[in-house]
Amino acid sequence: MNKLLSIFDNKIIVMSWKNCNTSTGNAATGRQYFRREYMEELIWSRIKNNQNVRYRAPRRTGKTSILKYMAKNPVSHHKAIYKDIESISTTSDFYICMIELIGALLKSETKIWNGIKDIFGGISIKEIGTKLKVENKGRNYKSVFLDLINKIERGNDTYVLFIDEFPDMLLKVAESEGESAAKDILDTLREVRLNEQFDKNFKLVLTGSVSLLHVVRRISSTKSINDFSEVTLEDMTKEEALSFIDFITEGASMESTAETKEYLLSKLQQYVPYFIQVIIEQCDMALHKEGRTQLNNADIDNAWNHVAKNNATLENWEERLESYFKKDAAFLKKILTICALDGSIAFTKILDLAQNKDYDVSDRWKIMIDNILVNDGYLQESDHTYTFISPLLQAWWKHKFPIKNA
Repeated sequence: MNKLLSIFDNKIIVMSWKNCNTSTGNAATGRQYFRREYMEELIWSRIKNNQNVRYRAPRRTGKTSILKYMAKNPVSHHKAIYKDIESISTTSDFYICMIELIGALLKSETKIWNGIKDIFGGISIKEIGTKLKVENKGRNYKSVFLDLINKIERGNDTYVLFIDEFPDMLLKVAESEGESAAKDILDTLREVRLNEQFDKNFKLVLTGSVSLLHVVRRISSTKSINDFSEVTLEDMTKEEALSFIDFITEGASMESTAETKEYLLSKLQQYVPYFIQVIIEQCDMALHKEGRTQLNNADIDNAWNHVAKNNATLENWEERLESYFKKDAAFLKKILTICALDGSIAFTKILDLAQNKDYDVSDRWKIMIDNILVNDGYLQESDHTYTFISPLLQAWWKHKFPIKNA
């Protein structure tokens, strides 16, 4: 480990380097979680107003961190549970997951549990701490799920299911079992939300880093989700971003001035927690290696160039287009490449590309770009022109795809 040398009273003191409090891998929890209380309060207000919530947020904006915190710190008269269901690819596994979540929430409610425990007694189940694990034995778990909902008596609390990566799950079910299977999940959940027993006891908060609206339009009618109240997580304000930098650098060996913080934000332009952290983290490593503490603008430039060329996480922004929008990925990537290299792309240019028979998007290019590239945080629109929201993502894309016809 590198050490810093400090002179005090003519004595050399060796100090260990203290890294910044960044979290660029998993969702930030515990001491790494930077609260955005207004967003927590907004979601809770919709839930307390008896609404189910469609929580929209581009990837890497901190949506999962917020949900995990809310699940562990519910408001009074509410109990909550969080689950990432991205790995689920079958209808059976989806309904099993819902049964497990409901069971975990109600297990400690003696009166309610006594009324439904016969359902759990009829399926293969294990208790793992406070969680329940249903073993898939080939039963009709959709029927078990619906039966469970109908037998739940009204309790004193409202139970909130925070379901993350819901649209990802729908796409995987559509791929493995057909779009009709994914549509059936949407229709069943709508039916359940209209069920008086469910409405009295439960609220759903659905989110994902792929646009739910676009996925639903692909496999069903938007009617299946139009009863949800939409909440959008916006980028940080400049004041929040400055507070966030202070939060992740507090007590760290690396020191930054007001000027360096301003310089970093001026380069980023879009104040996304991940982008702020990935630059700070790279600067932290560089200064640690060199054994100095004072961050300067050149350090930020060096970190920026390194991230734009070497950040593995940014690969996911391309990979997700290939994974989830297979037949349209080539068109979407073409738009992004032109936009990255030219700085923008006009509607007229896109319209010309849309007529290309290789893409087959002539009648849907606008809604496709808006629902995927805009909603998922790649592009923004102004005056019939699209530009990258994030200059850092643009720099990465330009490095990855340096030629327009690549």
